[in-house]
Amino acid sequence: DGGSVKRLLAVLLLTLAAVGLCWPAQGRSRPLVVVADDSFSMLAVSGGVSARARAEAALRREVSRLQPTSVRLGLAGRTLRLGPPLRPAGLGRALDDWRCTAPTVDLTGALRTVRLQDPDAWVLVLTDHPPPANDGNSPAADRRRWLSVGVPAANAGVVHAARTALGPDRDRVLVAVRLFGRPAGR
Repeated sequence: DGGSVKRLLAVLLLTLAAVGLCWPAQGRSRPLVVVADDSFSMLAVSGGVSARARAEAALRREVSRLQPTSVRLGLAGRTLRLGPPLRPAGLGRALDDWRCTAPTVDLTGALRTVRLQDPDAWVLVLTDHPPPANDGNSPAADRRRWLSVGVPAANAGVVHAARTALGPDRDRVLVAVRLFGRPAGR
């Protein structure tokens, strides 16, 4: 009967109104994918702040500015570990998994994976590396923002070591140390 259909429709509409069902505007429905450099170098501290901490602060500013409908956090090491879409408010818990323990990072491969899985998303790259020289020539470059949060600092590291046995109780060790970055005061 027509009355029960109207009552059923009214209950359905009241239920939808109570739940707060809404559709985002067409221009605001683009998701944000964050490609975070998960390499050990992001733990380097300069001026008392790590590159990871600077990147997290930059990420929070960008999310506030862009106000995306969803955010996916991808941790880039040798491979990309892409998390599920989250509401921007849930990003803090996802950042707890960003520990920067990968021995290396493949940002090119990570961006390729993101383009395949989420071709229409805005992409934010957080790293301590500068963008590739040809970054602006890519068709997806207009939907990508690269934030380099590294700071050139004096740093020395062992780049080569060799040991030679001279006898049963004697060895010779050759160690090559290289200076990276700028020495203090220059």
